[in-house]
Amino acid sequence: MLINFCYAKHLTGEVSYENLINEFMGAWEVTSIQTYTSNAEYETSINLDYWTLEKNENNIILKNPISNAMASITIDEISNKTLKFIKISQGSFEKTIETPVITINGDTFAGTDSILIEKYNNQGNLIDKVEIKFIVYGKKLNN
Repeated sequence: MLINFCYAKHLTGEVSYENLINEFMGAWEVTSIQTYTSNAEYETSINLDYWTLEKNENNIILKNPISNAMASITIDEISNKTLKFIKISQGSFEKTIETPVITINGDTFAGTDSILIEKYNNQGNLIDKVEIKFIVYGKKLNN
């Protein structure tokens, strides 16, 4: 279930891919503020969450110690200190695509998180789409 992502490469300036990924590893307190939802059933206000990020060779594992959720994430894009990654979850009748974009600044980060939930009927036809958007802020708790 673990997904390989890009290999270490140098970026412009003094920031390298490997250094930025290592800076991202550790425990984070994450606050998210919902800015949009296309379905009132998914309305929330301010959420507080915890992420722990671990790197095992070329895999990054994101864990939530409160909900016991765990996911392998793929870093799709890096520009300066901004990371864009994607997480896709698929069940029998639902597919969730989450695309956070965060900019790391030392022991903090800020960015956005977009979630698209697609629901399907028994024949595999798309019957509903829900879009949800958040502003996210993170504060590093430890390395």
